[in-house]
Amino acid sequence: MIRGLVGIGHNPAMRRLVKTMTMNQYIPWKEIEVNPSTLFCYGILKKGYELDLADYGAKFIGEAHIPGAILYGIGKNWHHEGHPNEGREFHGVGLGLDKDPGRVAHGELWDIPDTLWDWLDQIEQNGFCYTRKVVPVRLDICPDVYKTINSWVYEYTYPGFDYANPIESGKF
Repeated sequence: MIRGLVGIGHNPAMRRLVKTMTMNQYIPWKEIEVNPSTLFCYGILKKGYELDLADYGAKFIGEAHIPGAILYGIGKNWHHEGHPNEGREFHGVGLGLDKDPGRVAHGELWDIPDTLWDWLDQIEQNGFCYTRKVVPVRLDICPDVYKTINSWVYEYTYPGFDYANPIESGKF
């Protein structure tokens, strides 16, 4: 484990924007130990989607989930050949942390090479559309058995977003 903001690049502005949290409580980043190489993915960065992280050198660790988090649909499905969405209801997906203790957001846990973090922060528009945070993620070992790992996740924080389209299944 490494303490601090290793892995978010060299941009001081990005360093100031990173927040960490543990189960309903924000804490200063210096007070939490994280594994800076892991990322919880819940949208198009997952296996088989448009930006499959395996294509960029990341290593799949396993299926995972975040209790209390909710996935939200972003934008409506566009029906044209340039962006077919493969039958998905929404164009994209965002995650809200600590929204409902009875809900679960499902996704994947990935080991991210250090060289990929700047690119990820750019495509997620870290600090504007999404904000990268450290949260406890449950890595699924087998049904009803998991291991909790502190991992990075991008929470959807776009200003003015109304969170009106929860994805009931918790899966995108």
